[in-house]
Amino acid sequence: MEKVHKCGIRRKEGHLYYIDSRGNVVCFHGKSKHKEIVCPNGGEFVKEPGWIYYLDKAGDVCRSRMKSFREYAEVREEVGRDLLIIKKIQD
Repeated sequence: MEKVHKCGIRRKEGHLYYIDSRGNVVCFHGKSKHKEIVCPNGGEFVKEPGWIYYLDKAGDVCRSRMKSFREYAEVREEVGRDLLIIKKIQD
């Protein structure tokens, strides 16, 4: 777990909080279907692939490395090496 952005959000019951593609923390209430930006990113961080972003208990934005992404990167490296070897043999 790595803290990326301090917001200090106090959660309300019945609301869903998520981090959008721009890094803003958005509050969504299902009954009214109203979305509200609770904590704007302001250029503090950029979402990177291979990381999962979430709101922790303190109300701050944190990130953790996806386990499946590590496996994907390792497989991609292995396949890339094999393709280079095959290409050299064909040439």
